[in-house]
Amino acid sequence: LYAAPLAYVHSGSLGRTYTLFRSLYTRHLCCLHTLGTPPHPTQRGGQGDLPSLCAAFESLLVERDAELAYHLCEIGVTALTIAFPWIVTAFSGYLEVNEVLLLWDRVIGYEDIGLMTVVVLAVGIFHFRRDDLLRCETSAEVREMLEDISDVLVVPLLQLCLYTA
Repeated sequence: LYAAPLAYVHSGSLGRTYTLFRSLYTRHLCCLHTLGTPPHPTQRGGQGDLPSLCAAFESLLVERDAELAYHLCEIGVTALTIAFPWIVTAFSGYLEVNEVLLLWDRVIGYEDIGLMTVVVLAVGIFHFRRDDLLRCETSAEVREMLEDISDVLVVPLLQLCLYTA
């Protein structure tokens, strides 16, 4: 699942694709499968373990949009159960390949916040679909609303979340 988007980068060379995948996984994506262990010496600042990223998602959602977070709780939806698959896969398989690569480029480029970029995008998707989500009355409606996120554009949504109050 993680290697598939990288095949588009080096379509003619399986060896280069594997080398790129190995570097990306060992430096960044392995944290998405880590429960409470200290970071690897090559990892810096923004790399947390999976529980830390999940806690950050919940906190950021409440901070960014308390009304939406409250509404979801009122109708029995735990936002993390919807966002968890996005986070643990770094959106691979959920977004278009070019959008996944743009996201991963930011994970690498924003070294200090690293995988928090994935969390920010997950919160951004909830915030972007806020009006529709506030109209939902059941958890099934919320899940249906967020089932297909393949139309999400990573860069504008990250800019909206990172650079607006």
